[in-house]
Amino acid sequence: MPEKLSIEYDSLTQDSTTDELDNSLPRTELSEEDRRLMKSKYGVQVFLNDCKLSDIDESLYPYDCFLITYQIDSRIYNDLARGPKRVKVFDAYYDTLNPIGGEVLQIKGWYGKINPKLWGSKPAKKRK
Repeated sequence: MPEKLSIEYDSLTQDSTTDELDNSLPRTELSEEDRRLMKSKYGVQVFLNDCKLSDIDESLYPYDCFLITYQIDSRIYNDLARGPKRVKVFDAYYDTLNPIGGEVLQIKGWYGKINPKLWGSKPAKKRK
């Protein structure tokens, strides 16, 4: 009987260490799953992930966007996102980054050029 338990224990240990190795790999940026969770749980929509300030075209985004600067493993990232309130944006990023060792450095109001009520709507077709 003890032999059977030790064999089962060895197989469980081997499987669990394999899973631990897969989960222990350091993450370097927000995943697509993180972005979906932010949208469903906090109402935060991430437009651009890991972008440069020069890459952001203000004419394409609503004027209620925020520029979020955060750090993971001494690398700094910038995201362009919008949410119902600044505190919701902070909560979403804090809850996502804290378990992986990241921290929110700055949340800055970013002014796009499109009215948020009209953003994402398609222009009406002209009648002939």
